Amino acid sequence: MKKVDSNNGVWVNDDPTTLTNGTPIDADFMNNIQDEISNVITDNGNTLDGTNHSQLSQTLDKTFAKLNSPTLTGIPLTSNPDGTINNQIATVDYVNQKALQATVGFTPTQQGGGTDQGANKVYIGGDSTDATQVRVQVDQTDLGRLVFQDNDAYTHGVDQIGFNIGGQTFAFRDVSDKSWRFLYTTSQIDEKSYISSLPTGDNTKVTDIIWNTSSNLPAYYYGADNQVSYSATTDWSQEQFLQLSDEGIQSVSGPVAFGGQTTIPDVTKFDGKDALNAETAEGRYIKSVPGTSSGNTRIVDIQQSSDGHALFTVGSGTVTVGANLTDLPMDDPAIKMQVFYATPNYNLGSSNPVRINFPRAFKPGTQPVVMIPNTQELGTHRYWISNIIAGNDVDGATTELLIDNEGFSIGGYVIGASIQGMAGANMIIPVFAAGYYQ
Repeated sequence: MKKVDSNNGVWVNDDPTTLTNGTPIDADFMNNIQDEISNVITDNGNTLDGTNHSQLSQTLDKTFAKLNSPTLTGIPLTSNPDGTINNQIATVDYVNQKALQATVGFTPTQQGGGTDQGANKVYIGGDSTDATQVRVQVDQTDLGRLVFQDNDAYTHGVDQIGFNIGGQTFAFRDVSDKSWRFLYTTSQIDEKSYISSLPTGDNTKVTDIIWNTSSNLPAYYYGADNQVSYSATTDWSQEQFLQLSDEGIQSVSGPVAFGGQTTIPDVTKFDGKDALNAETAEGRYIKSVPGTSSGNTRIVDIQQSSDGHALFTVGSGTVTVGANLTDLPMDDPAIKMQVFYATPNYNLGSSNPVRINFPRAFKPGTQPVVMIPNTQELGTHRYWISNIIAGNDVDGATTELLIDNEGFSIGGYVIGASIQGMAGANMIIPVFAAGYYQ
């Protein structure tokens, strides 16, 4: 296209005041403009239409995209500055995926778009407190640190992990030989009777358990400084300690001190070497533990003298000699004696008998022996006995007392009493009665 033929290539208007002629319109210039416009229409497949005054605008809209148009149809091409033939126009997304490598110097990784993957934004970066750790975040959720495998002469890495359904165990594959390894679950460990060493509180973890051949005992290692402690076995315990459930006789070679309460079974046979408990001793043997307010003294020792007498040593050290049966007045130890005073009231000249009861009855069916001293005086009271008759016998035909196991009767003619000339006073008579209780 040519510019207008003028001094500066621009159109000027006619100005009669300055005698300036306007720029002439020649055929060559107008043909140039006509050809430029028509060529745009025809070169883009359209036919010139003299009745259509919008052909140029329609051709441009149909053929070329506007600068603010969001869509290009077909495969638009452009020239490449490096002269390559890959001259298709690319979208921004295509450039981000394909052309970003040349810009950043590495091949970017596709985020999302894979199987079962969402459109979430994924963040990967170093840990802010530990640069040796890598953290992963999806949207606003922090998933924590990544775990990296180590593979050297001592530690092999793993390239796959999972849960083995058949064995119900955790499984992982060794990268060195591609073999699978398995870990027991907590339930399986408990079923196999493994000992857990997860201490709580002030307890210390056991680090190792071995059999110590020198002591022939199991040894437990524990603590940061690997201290060792030994556990007793059944054989060792049987040689060192008494077995509580052992029915055989066991011997103790050294002194034994018991702390706290010691309980011993009741003893039913007293011909062996069984130990006595307090309950058995309390019920079977004589106690020598006097009350604090009784005034009695505890017996601390009982011995037998050379002449056969029992010697009692009390708490003060005093020794008391006990009497034997041969030392008693009666050689029959079953005979018991009652000595008491009877106080009957008897009028002179009366023949009615007087009944005197024993303080304690003797054995039923037996007749004890009764002795009454003759002519006994006690102060102003006195009595005398001329003869003794049966309690109901007033004719003096018998000289025996009427005696049973509960008491006896004595006749009126037997006893006479006076109290300074007063008849019918209470008399005081000492009575000695001997017999059997059982």
